[in-house]
Amino acid sequence: MNKIIVKYWLINLICSILLYITYRIVIHQTPASEQNLFEKFWGVIELILNLGISFIYLILMLISSLTFFLNLNRKIRNNFYFSLLSFPGPALALVIYLSPVLVTDYHAAHTSVLTNLVYFPIAYLVITTVEFLLFRRSLRKSGFENSI
Repeated sequence: MNKIIVKYWLINLICSILLYITYRIVIHQTPASEQNLFEKFWGVIELILNLGISFIYLILMLISSLTFFLNLNRKIRNNFYFSLLSFPGPALALVIYLSPVLVTDYHAAHTSVLTNLVYFPIAYLVITTVEFLLFRRSLRKSGFENSI
């Protein structure tokens, strides 16, 4: 059982790091219009903000991947909904929390860092949901679903 959970945790960890690297590339590719000293100052502030947000994003994804280990508990593993919450639950909470940002930013003429911040948790949510379905299927095949 431990091997199955660790396998899915490692897959999730690799996906999290790849999404983080992709997020950093997307942030780096955003154009900056620095013409005068004031705009250069705001460019530096935006760079610091981007680094902080991307670091917080990485920490949240690593913490949410640790919830996979809740499936070591038999009661959580055997309950479909608790097991579901341990896989995409934290990502779903983040998407629900950041969705108003996407709705309000949608009406703006440009995309911001916060808009990009919503897209990546949605991708992470899809990845963890697929991992959950594969995890449940591997539990059924191995016979650990209702084991002690």
